[in-house]
Amino acid sequence: QLGGPKEIVRRDPEAERARLVIDEKRLEIRKELIKETPDWKKIERINSEIATEQAKERTVNMKSRFEARKNIEQQLQKNN
Repeated sequence: QLGGPKEIVRRDPEAERARLVIDEKRLEIRKELIKETPDWKKIERINSEIATEQAKERTVNMKSRFEARKNIEQQLQKNN
């Protein structure tokens, strides 16, 4: 059965790296939030870093979808 909870799905190494970076930054925020007096400037900086990583991921995904669509269109034109 595919997609089970224990199955490890092999992803693009760069996408996996980006995901880990985001997860680590979220953990940093959680650690900061449990402090008696959280450093809000630090939290803001980390949130900005997370947003930047997510934007990079979205751009890579958009580029991949664009290239895939372009390739499909070229294949369809060749077949007609």
